[in-house]
Amino acid sequence: MIIQPMMVRSILSAMAILRFLAEKGGQPQSLSAIARAVQMSMSSCFNVLKTLAHENLLSFDPKTKKYALEALAGQYFNAAPYMTDWSLWLGDQLRGVAVRHHVSCGLWQVRGDRQLLLEVFDSPTPNRVHLGLGQRIPVYAGATGRCVVATERKSRDSLSQIIGALRWQLLPTLDEYEASIKHVHEHGWSLDRNNHIRGLTSISAPIRANERTVRYCITGTGFSGQHDEEGLAAIGRDLAGLARLAEEGWNRLSVADLDNLPS
Repeated sequence: MIIQPMMVRSILSAMAILRFLAEKGGQPQSLSAIARAVQMSMSSCFNVLKTLAHENLLSFDPKTKKYALEALAGQYFNAAPYMTDWSLWLGDQLRGVAVRHHVSCGLWQVRGDRQLLLEVFDSPTPNRVHLGLGQRIPVYAGATGRCVVATERKSRDSLSQIIGALRWQLLPTLDEYEASIKHVHEHGWSLDRNNHIRGLTSISAPIRANERTVRYCITGTGFSGQHDEEGLAAIGRDLAGLARLAEEGWNRLSVADLDNLPS
């Protein structure tokens, strides 16, 4: 006897909605049109749509009352057959950074007001920083948060509000935080030394969806004092260069041009 796995109806409904909107090629659709297409009641469909919009997978236009796929979700459905190759390539590159610099590397995904740690590549040394797979942090926290803030190009007043809203183990001054944002613009990577977690230094580079949005961040984390300034800069350059290549690779996903990813 074959036992069929239990399916979660709400997830199946969400996937049906996303596929329907992907098939519409970016054309916004009304609640009634979506509910009719996926054979759901209006109330149930509305609840799923609200959830998808909250998770930044859908956009909602209050004027037209229509929903559309956000860029990330649209690219995912177009690029899904090729994402595994991109992910494996990026993982190999991050593993190389971890080995070369003796840091623990991570791949973080920006999800609304949080960042989620998707992948961990440990330092090969016995004494290393442990990164908890699946952990979540506020979107503007740590070195990754500086990458997000820099890409969004926040004003000085906004930076002050961000600093005040976060929990720090070592509070940076506004001038220090603003200087770190400028560093991202100039060099493509950020540094958090003891601010987010005392005793740890983390370097991050953004993988952007566009000029104002970060899709992922890649990080290298070690103990404070483990690397001198030249060593930290070398890690930053490696991560920034890798992030640029990852952006280029992602942008080629929809046309399946993954054969030329750098080794």
